[in-house]
Amino acid sequence: MTVDWSEGFGQVSRSMNLLRTDQYLAMRREAIKNDGYSALLANHQYDIAWPDVKMWDTTRNTNWQKKLIGGTAHITNAQVSLSGGTSNTQFLFGGGYYRESTVFPGSNFFQRFSGKVNLNHVSDDNRLKMNVTVNYTYSSNNVPSTDFTALCD
Repeated sequence: MTVDWSEGFGQVSRSMNLLRTDQYLAMRREAIKNDGYSALLANHQYDIAWPDVKMWDTTRNTNWQKKLIGGTAHITNAQVSLSGGTSNTQFLFGGGYYRESTVFPGSNFFQRFSGKVNLNHVSDDNRLKMNVTVNYTYSSNNVPSTDFTALCD
């Protein structure tokens, strides 16, 4: 009998250096001035760059990289097989389980179950040879098909 089991984890190794909220707002205010729209916004038209407008919370800081890709992926890989037989007949039974989650928020994961049966037989007079192999695999995947950070490139 052979058993192979491994566990692991994964995290995003690097993140982009992004502006803090106060840096973004300063840049936004400067852009509005440079575009000549300061007078329009001074008349209480809504924009996130002005602190007296209550539509947007300009004191809030959210690290979106940490929220979207800051989790820890867990990986499990387990394989087991049993083999034996005689000089005429050999067999192998095996099974496997693999599961990998993501760094994205939520409980998304890829999962696979597999099984294998192999039987070999040779008659005593060596006139009959038979080999039977059956494989089965079942996979389920609910990992998002979109990279949440793709728009950050």
